[in-house]
Amino acid sequence: GMTTSGVTQTRFSRWHALSRSNLTRKGICETGFPSRSLFLIHGQVAFLGATNDTRKLLPGQLFVVLKAARDGHEFIPNAMEKGAAAVLCNHAPEGVPAIVVEDTRIALGKIANAYRKHLGFKAVGVTGSVGKSTTKEMIACVLESGYKVEKTPANHNNDIGMPMAILSMPEDTEIAVLEMGMNHFGEISYLTSIAKPDVAVIVNIGTMHIEHLGSMEGILQAKMEILEGLHPDGKLFLNGDDNLLYSQKDKLGDRAVYFGTNPEKCKVWADKIEQADGTVAVRPQGGGEQCVMTMEDFAKKINDECREMTKEF
Repeated sequence: GMTTSGVTQTRFSRWHALSRSNLTRKGICETGFPSRSLFLIHGQVAFLGATNDTRKLLPGQLFVVLKAARDGHEFIPNAMEKGAAAVLCNHAPEGVPAIVVEDTRIALGKIANAYRKHLGFKAVGVTGSVGKSTTKEMIACVLESGYKVEKTPANHNNDIGMPMAILSMPEDTEIAVLEMGMNHFGEISYLTSIAKPDVAVIVNIGTMHIEHLGSMEGILQAKMEILEGLHPDGKLFLNGDDNLLYSQKDKLGDRAVYFGTNPEKCKVWADKIEQADGTVAVRPQGGGEQCVMTMEDFAKKINDECREMTKEF
């Protein structure tokens, strides 16, 4: 359980979107937040987004106390001076609005998961050894032409950053593109349990963090943990040019959609890809002439094709 102002709560059950006037009456500044941000209420503790860094804290946010090189409890007075609405901590000073828990990291994940369920957006989880951030940005760019899209900011792909990114997403979010990083077994498993993706993407399997995972097969196993939180009807998109990922084809069955440059392996493929001066040239699946278009038109074309593909999902 989590204790707030002397009341034990087992889950985060109340979520409210307050008007600017209500925020002002409560003495909370909305500057820096999306105009349709949700004001989160747990027990008698209310907050708007979260951070664990007092240097980046915005008025109205939940300050998340972590124990690293220094004990985050030391920064509670500074956080309150900067306008934190409440703190998530192991123990709180007298008079400070607080959610008191045994493990702030796990509690942050539970809050983010409850918020993600409440908003009900579709989530795309992206992982891989190299190119996760670029792929995340490209997916978001394509989807933005037809949906209200949010994405994890740079370096927000771990067990602290991803939940905080989710808590910053406004109530009209339709799709969230969430990058998931790891360097040990169990980390993707934890992130996917929070994000509950509707679609998952594995970009590739490389040698990053092999010292922790033992082998390329170990890295593959760790990346495949993303399936644990994937919606039962969700699709997994994998790089068909990656031999280790393609080796999972029979095991995954119809759930897997392979992309790449090999038409014999991939459902979605292209070749003769060239990029220069803000344009991209590509010959799409099915052959024919190489097509040259601007990056904007290319994104629109991919979005249109994605819409057609997702009708069957």
